[in-house]
Amino acid sequence: MDQSIASVDIGPDAVGASELKGVSRLIFGAPCTITFLANSGGVGSFDCPAPGAKIGDHVVATLQSNWVCGDTPLLHSARVVYIDKATLTITWNTTCTGAENVQASVIVYQN
Repeated sequence: MDQSIASVDIGPDAVGASELKGVSRLIFGAPCTITFLANSGGVGSFDCPAPGAKIGDHVVATLQSNWVCGDTPLLHSARVVYIDKATLTITWNTTCTGAENVQASVIVYQN
């Protein structure tokens, strides 16, 4: 497996060049794990790696979790504050007796 992508790997309803017109940079960041301490809550900023990201780029981010204790984390904003990182502002409230993890995914682009 060489991890390359060929045209046969892309579905017929995939985004094409016309939809990406004007996008000069497109970065898919590696999955990022954010850990919240037991019995904690608040609002905080968390950095996720996005190699190649520059200040002023746009960010699209999602959170995935199996959160079972307290309120589900809420993503308020995502932006590039530091080069090569996407900074996510998240509200959380956990009543778990152990730490809880959330997986974040980021896409950074410039148009």
